[in-house]
Formats: sequence, structure tokens, C-alpha cells
Amino acid sequence: MRAVVYPGSFDPITNGHLEIAKEALKSFDKVVMLVADNDAKKARFTTEERFEMVKEAVEGIKGIEVYMTHGLTVEFARKIGTHYLLRGIRDDADMSYENKYAELTHQLDNSIEFIYIKASEQFKGISSTKIDEMAKEGKDISKLVPESVKKRYEKR
Repeated sequence: MRAVVYPGSFDPITNGHLEIAKEALKSFDKVVMLVADNDAKKARFTTEERFEMVKEAVEGIKGIEVYMTHGLTVEFARKIGTHYLLRGIRDDADMSYENKYAELTHQLDNSIEFIYIKASEQFKGISSTKIDEMAKEGKDISKLVPESVKKRYEKR
């Protein structure tokens, strides 16, 4: 079974993230969405909240599993027996960041292969930061995020 790990802070998960995961299912038997901590970012939601939102968002989608980690993505990939990491690309800035991430990852494990999937035009401009800003301003985010995320923002 070919599996790919799709790591991210998913803070929060967006419909763009889901689109990337579903697209990867065309090439892989399993997509493992890995909710990870990113010390470089100030999290809006706890790791556990993000994990729950992602689980709820992918419920019923065959082939997608959700895990969380506080460790290195490379170690998690080794643990589940895959060498593939999935990354979504919105624009040139994302590609630049991802190239640096790949270089660092290859220093830890040069057997890792990166799979890049470009976001569709519909979701190209969506970022978790923009979602957060829109939600705080009371804007409608229902077309941009799964219901699980919308509900969390409504509770805040």
C-alpha cells in the first residue's frame, strides 16, 4: 500500500487543504494528514483542537487518516513505512519555502520524496491566516473551510 504523509499545522484546516489531500488519493492508496506543531507559528487552536477539526473534516473520505505529532515529520514517515511527503503549493512563495524545507529534510533523510500538488484557482488565495482574519471580522468563511472549522469559530 502506497501512503503519503501530508504534514501541516492545519491552523485551521481549509477546503484548500482538503482539495490537496483528495487529489493525492488519485496517486496514493492512503493519505496520512499529520497535524503537527510549528514552533515558528503562534497557534490559534491547540494541537488537539486542530486534530479534532481535521478528523471531523475528513470523516467518511476513504483513504484519509489523521494523526498528530510533536516530533519530526521524517521520523513519523519512517514509523509508518513511507518515504513520501505531500505539500500543497499556492504560489511561487510557497514553492520557495517548500524547496528550503525539502533541503533540510533531505539532510535528515535523503530517501524522502516530496510530492507537490498545486492548489486550484478557487483555493489559491486561501491561507489559514486569512481565514482567521475573516472570521474575527465576522465575515462568512463557510465556502472556504469545513463545517468543523466554522463551528469552532462560532464558539469563540
